Amino acid sequence: MWAEPDETSRARIHRELRRSIIMGHRQPNERLDIQELARSYGSSITPVRDALQMLAQEGLVTIKPRSGCFVTHVTLKELRDLYDLRVILEAAAAERAALRITDEQIEELRQVHSAGYTGDDDESYDRYTDENRRFHYLVAEASGNHELAETLGRLHDRLARFMVLRHGG
Repeated sequence: MWAEPDETSRARIHRELRRSIIMGHRQPNERLDIQELARSYGSSITPVRDALQMLAQEGLVTIKPRSGCFVTHVTLKELRDLYDLRVILEAAAAERAALRITDEQIEELRQVHSAGYTGDDDESYDRYTDENRRFHYLVAEASGNHELAETLGRLHDRLARFMVLRHGG
């Protein structure tokens, strides 16, 4: 029987599908069949539909009425715009973080930076991608502006897809 559609299944499906998109296991314009996803995640369609709505809000999925859900395709112009936005927001975050960062936050950044993931192989590249996101998120959190940190996190996820595809993921 199907699992009850609770916050846990929505969150799990969202997390796993999101990672699948970001890591390049789902290609741009790929159709995401709700029934098939529900079967593969062992749930009803409600938490899958909810997870897809969340991914659409993050810009990772496009929902087309009467057509279905698709992994978002981003044009070269949009990609450039996203990178420009990232540069602007990360500069603002770093400037504010320089004024507010604590010793504990500095130590956490050092630990992430010293992890030494090179991206030489797929497994290492996955870890590198995760740690790179974490590093930039920690800098943004140190700015004291949680909304800025969350926005940069979502932006980083959208851009990470293209780094993974370029790497060969």
